[in-house]
Amino acid sequence: MIDLIKDALGSPAGSFAFVFALLILAFVLVWKLSHFTTKFSSVEKLEGNIDTIKQDIHSIKAFIQIFRESNNPLAQRQSPVSLTETGKKVAEELNVNTMIVNHWEDFNRSVTKQLKDDCNPYDIQVASFKIGDKYQEYLNEEEINKIKNHAFLAGYNLDVYNLLFGILIRNKILQDRGYKSTDVDKFDPNKNPAE
Repeated sequence: MIDLIKDALGSPAGSFAFVFALLILAFVLVWKLSHFTTKFSSVEKLEGNIDTIKQDIHSIKAFIQIFRESNNPLAQRQSPVSLTETGKKVAEELNVNTMIVNHWEDFNRSVTKQLKDDCNPYDIQVASFKIGDKYQEYLNEEEINKIKNHAFLAGYNLDVYNLLFGILIRNKILQDRGYKSTDVDKFDPNKNPAE
């Protein structure tokens, strides 16, 4: 085999073909290596872009949440978060307190699952508002239709009712545990940052 290679290299056509083949091989290897390196750096850039996009999406979601809550006609964001006069009227029209009482075992269990033994009124508020965001999962079809009809006639988005339910659930749990809604502010980390 080695003799055959020596003979091929010794001939004018063989040495040219061999050198040409080596150049082609070198070119292909360089091209493949640069292509791999480009792909790898593109993947790194893509991963960086994905992280940036995720952060942007979280920021947008937080802004939308703040905007939606600040424009809720049924609740005022002044602490402690409470119902507006319109919110009280809507709660009465829909008989929301009765809906909550009818499903209290489920609402209470769901909120309590989120709480630690040493929870405070602020923790109760946060957990109640999370359950308020999912209030439709607890209601029956007739109750949901009643809310949908009210939303349609009033021109509200169904999300407007989330905070309504969250506030009323929070108030009932706070009352059951011997707290007042104003106690929430005493434990609000935004108002009383840890020193």
